[in-house]
Amino acid sequence: MDEPSDAITFSIIIDALVKLEESTFNELVRISGNDEALAALKPYREEEELRVDPALTHRILSLVISINNNTRAFVDLQGSEKALKLLCPKAYGIGQETGTKFAIQNPGLMTSDKSVWELVCKTETIFGQKANYSFISEDKIETEIEDCHLRKFIRYESCKQREAFYQGLVGVVNPSFEFFFDRMITKGDTTCHWVIRRKVMDKERVQETKEIAKSHVEGRV
Repeated sequence: MDEPSDAITFSIIIDALVKLEESTFNELVRISGNDEALAALKPYREEEELRVDPALTHRILSLVISINNNTRAFVDLQGSEKALKLLCPKAYGIGQETGTKFAIQNPGLMTSDKSVWELVCKTETIFGQKANYSFISEDKIETEIEDCHLRKFIRYESCKQREAFYQGLVGVVNPSFEFFFDRMITKGDTTCHWVIRRKVMDKERVQETKEIAKSHVEGRV
């Protein structure tokens, strides 16, 4: 089974980040009003660009910072709970769209259990994350990030959007699996730790969710 090339993966992730940046800003303006939103964003936009690992390309970095700044302003104006309630579903939907793009590029992704793990791990390298990947079994992979180079400025609410994004992506690429963080540095944990594991479902439910995902990719829903 051929995997998406690095160039294709990079292009699809850039497009997803652009959509996330637009989505967080538009939601901020919709809820808070244009003038109040821009005023809340001003101090963050004026901050000196933070130094991070050079493995993170400038284009990726600028989008990550912009998404995070929009999220910071949203939390300042509306609070964390409302930010999570409104922004995470948007990120989930963009994750679904992104998973659909990957599946269209390579339909074989939806027929291999291992492919969903490989795709998420490959995507993480684009963000320059230095992680320890542990294949526990055919049903589970765990990843621990001990020193996130984004930790100095990224918000917990931004990390939760990242989690929602991957949940949407994984749900399309292989609905038999689920993605979640059980530790986050931005929540106060010493490391970040995420898991992809097979859902506990009966065979009928597994087939149903696969058909739904296939319909999504084929544009029937």
